[in-house]
Amino acid sequence: MQADTFTKLTIVVCTKNRTGSLQLFFESCDSLVKNEKIDFIIVDSSTPPLRFEDLAFLSKIQSVTSKIKLIYEKPGIPRARNRALREIKTDLVTFVDDDISLPSNFSTLILEHFNKYPQTAGVGPRILGMYDGFQISENEGFFTKIYKRRVKKSFGKLTNYGENFWFPEIYTPVLALCEWLPGCCMTYNFKIIKNLIFNTSLENGPGKSYAVGEDVDFSSRASEFGPLYFVSSILIEHREEPGARDDRLLMAKARGSFRAYLTYEQRIPILPALYHLTVNLGASLLRILIGKPNASKKLKEDVVTVIFYIRELYLRKLKQREVETS
Repeated sequence: MQADTFTKLTIVVCTKNRTGSLQLFFESCDSLVKNEKIDFIIVDSSTPPLRFEDLAFLSKIQSVTSKIKLIYEKPGIPRARNRALREIKTDLVTFVDDDISLPSNFSTLILEHFNKYPQTAGVGPRILGMYDGFQISENEGFFTKIYKRRVKKSFGKLTNYGENFWFPEIYTPVLALCEWLPGCCMTYNFKIIKNLIFNTSLENGPGKSYAVGEDVDFSSRASEFGPLYFVSSILIEHREEPGARDDRLLMAKARGSFRAYLTYEQRIPILPALYHLTVNLGASLLRILIGKPNASKKLKEDVVTVIFYIRELYLRKLKQREVETS
């Protein structure tokens, strides 16, 4: 009988000024922390930096300092994850947000998958409550039906216009190929993807405060080395603690900037991206004309997304020309 290729896993959790979230995460991981096949790395960007003395909830775990490594890095998720990569000694690495909860059989299911499909580059789980109530109802409006039908065709894909939608909790296939993985919980096979690192140019978005897409960027580049899979047998909870994502205008800016990055890198074509942004604008204007609630807010977000798409694409092209002429 052939021995398993993968026997150990490292779980990396990045955190910043959210000790409460970190505590809930480790409470969900109690059985995993006791598993000798799993190592943990906490990458902290808090002010002031965390110390093990601050993490009283970990004190009950025997030999905590050898089981869990605590390191500090400057703020920025790509930077923090790259810092962890310098410490990792296993081929399989799971990156998680500090506001998720993992099932007790998480490592068992991860190791089973990669030993069955050793050429897999990465996997992502089912997420509790994802697109809850997504089914299309006859009582819904025209635009809602159109949107849901379009999204339903795009689960796990990076579309030509730069949008990405993960699989809903109710998605039934046990295993499905995908083109990207969700940053809240994604596991990679570094035996396959080798020295791939996160793109730190994506860590400071509009206003140098928040950016989206570093997870999509990394996972889509990882897919060049091997397939990515959605594994429905793994179900996690993502609490989504309050944060920058609650600022809708900031998110609109970040979406526009990330789509410009994808266009500049020739990962999505410019014409479909512009067409989709224009259609969104037109739909928002129509909502205002027919008196839909919150239509003006949606229009403002769509206008901001277009502005930041054009602005970021122009700045990247300008920087490229400066480099070429220098």
